[in-house]
Amino acid sequence: FDPPVTRAAVTAAVVLAAGRLGRPSHGPTILAIAAGLMLLMSPAEGGSLSFQLSFLATAGLIAADRLVGTTGRLGAILKPLVATIAAGMLTAPLLAAQFGNASPVLLPANILAGPLVGLATFAAIATVALSWAGPVAIITGSLTWLLTRTILLIAHAAASVPFGYLDFGELSPAGASLIYLALAIAVFVVLPEGRMTLRRIRRWLIDEPGPTLLAGASATTVALLGTLVLSVV
Repeated sequence: FDPPVTRAAVTAAVVLAAGRLGRPSHGPTILAIAAGLMLLMSPAEGGSLSFQLSFLATAGLIAADRLVGTTGRLGAILKPLVATIAAGMLTAPLLAAQFGNASPVLLPANILAGPLVGLATFAAIATVALSWAGPVAIITGSLTWLLTRTILLIAHAAASVPFGYLDFGELSPAGASLIYLALAIAVFVVLPEGRMTLRRIRRWLIDEPGPTLLAGASATTVALLGTLVLSVV
């Protein structure tokens, strides 16, 4: 099965199960459960680029939703923009590690084109649904063409920017791991759950400094050993 499709199906099943059990839906937990179930069924999927990109992009969307956390007109404007930036930031290091290149204009282009993709999708659906109404379908079809044409123009303009595409060779696993460690720390700090955990760690450090420092040193050692193993592999 295609990893993104499987991930979506498993995630939907977990959400429905949580609703039936009267439990609230928590995005990070649901994503973690979906990843665990997929790896349990097929451990080899963990090394699939499609699997990794699917979960990283979804993690970016969840982080954006948790970070913005606003409703109304402001939320409707901010969430798509922040989601585009978050998904791009989380998937860019993996793409750079796999293909040895990166595009500095990727995020600006996605920010410009992202909202248009949703509008073009709805316009296309409306065109199909209203195909029986000739004049109306022509209007929605023309709107669909205009939106998709604009997206292509943005892509062509971004591709023509000087130094918009950098080829530097594949990143080492250790380099990619360090980038993701920095991103994970950044996401952890900005999310409500992360800030709450930091407050608890602070209280733990004040109440029991010895065990806290020992746990921190152990976690740092494990992270360094994992990075070393990846660099060797």
